[in-house]
Amino acid sequence: MILNRFVRATGCGVVFLSIGFGCSGQVPSSTESIGKQAQALTLPGISFQTALGGQFLGTQNNGGGVVTATATAPQAWETFSLLDVNGGALESGDSVFIQAGNRQFFQALNGGGSTLNAASNSQLGWESFKLFKPSGGTVADGDVVGLQASSGSWVSAQNGGGGPVFAYGGALGSWEQLKIRGLSAPKLCRPRRLRLRRAPSQSPSEASASAP
Repeated sequence: MILNRFVRATGCGVVFLSIGFGCSGQVPSSTESIGKQAQALTLPGISFQTALGGQFLGTQNNGGGVVTATATAPQAWETFSLLDVNGGALESGDSVFIQAGNRQFFQALNGGGSTLNAASNSQLGWESFKLFKPSGGTVADGDVVGLQASSGSWVSAQNGGGGPVFAYGGALGSWEQLKIRGLSAPKLCRPRRLRLRRAPSQSPSEASASAP
């Protein structure tokens, strides 16, 4: 992105200076524009591992059915896109949507207190979760987090993993604690090479001819 362009007159012509800054590494998808507040960010390649049993949350048939915690490694069915509603850095307390590989969303039936599925085509209250980190602050890869449904119930892996996953947990206990995997470290912007472009200078005769 070019941030500034300077035009400077000199005795032998005009010098244009363009200074740009760029970022290396993967950048989350976004729909934001300069001068406007950032909108939702989509973070791909996210998985959730039960803190107690070590199994990964997965969606049957890559979405469209129940959610379980039986996989020992994250494959396609255990890898999701996390939509951070307010954009920016992922912080404790952010509202998120979780999208399975078939593009359907996690849904807590009745907003929580019952079953959890990955069969919704909507992004409404039942599909919205708040992601909490017990210690608060920015969420990093490997942090223990919990997912709270709109009713206040928590996503809970039965027996801490190895079976079905529900949305009826009453608190962020051992069955509700998940390790978030797949978050990339933020990349710092670094200045690109300065580019100089010199306009052709005029000869004295050309300068006299063009003078009023």
